Amino acid sequence: MAKEKIPALAALVLFATAWFLPVEAASATLADGVLPGWQAFLVAIGPATWHKFAEIDLLTIREVLMAMSALSNLLMAYTLALVLAWPRIHFPVPYRLSAQLWAAFVLNVQWIWPRGGEFLDLRAGYWLWCGSFALAAVAVRRLERRRGRDDVLVAHDRRQVRRAAMLAGLFLLVAPPARAQTTSADSATIVGVVERYIAAMSARDTAYLRAASLPTMATVGVTVATGAVAVRTLGEFLAGMASDPRVFSGVLRSPTVTVDGPIAHLVAPYVTRFDGIVSHCGIDHYVLVRSGGRWLASQMVFTRRTDGCGAAP
Repeated sequence: MAKEKIPALAALVLFATAWFLPVEAASATLADGVLPGWQAFLVAIGPATWHKFAEIDLLTIREVLMAMSALSNLLMAYTLALVLAWPRIHFPVPYRLSAQLWAAFVLNVQWIWPRGGEFLDLRAGYWLWCGSFALAAVAVRRLERRRGRDDVLVAHDRRQVRRAAMLAGLFLLVAPPARAQTTSADSATIVGVVERYIAAMSARDTAYLRAASLPTMATVGVTVATGAVAVRTLGEFLAGMASDPRVFSGVLRSPTVTVDGPIAHLVAPYVTRFDGIVSHCGIDHYVLVRSGGRWLASQMVFTRRTDGCGAAP
């Protein structure tokens, strides 16, 4: 489980448990045949529903705050679904959701303040319920920070995807073949780097893939039948790898390698399987750049077709 989800799971436990525990000393319990949390919800939202629409101006500030406190349960339910389902299911994320949850927490603390000069005798159900909002805010903030890091890369990558593609294309077009002296040792090194990269894709090892790629790395896929072009930044590529539950395996056939100083280009027919079944095939183009003593993936361009794949080795 991702560490971002641990506070969310704790918040879910507190939130769900709170509905079954007494909220206030005078409130009903499960022994009375009443769900305490539901009774507290009805009490909180009650004043807002008692007034007719024409009498809505008769609502006091305290009654409005009570109703808003009751409705904050909807925000909590949506938040828990959003965080716990991530990254397999992506829900729309409200702007500054963590700040909204902290605001809901502060709003719900208002029950501590005295009513009519008397303090409520609040019980475990209330304290667990209130605490669940704080934990959910922490969980969402962690997720926002992680997404923020990816979004910085995505924004940076999207500005440079076309530039990187143009530079790679220019290299492939104008690099003089006579200068690209590739030895068998160079070829073996590049093939090994690419095969490890593909193995990490099979293992869904996004940490290795990120470390083995330039921040501006992009994938460009072209569907042969339709000519459709799909460009993904590194962040989008890694998110797709992490969220796909299928078992992936990729096989390169007879790779050809060209090395020119700190830049290498590998071309090879490939076959991709999902869950052991041939999905598609085509030609892979890997462009690698030597940086900091390591070969890093700079660009992966490939064609994609579903016919004529033949028997995969």
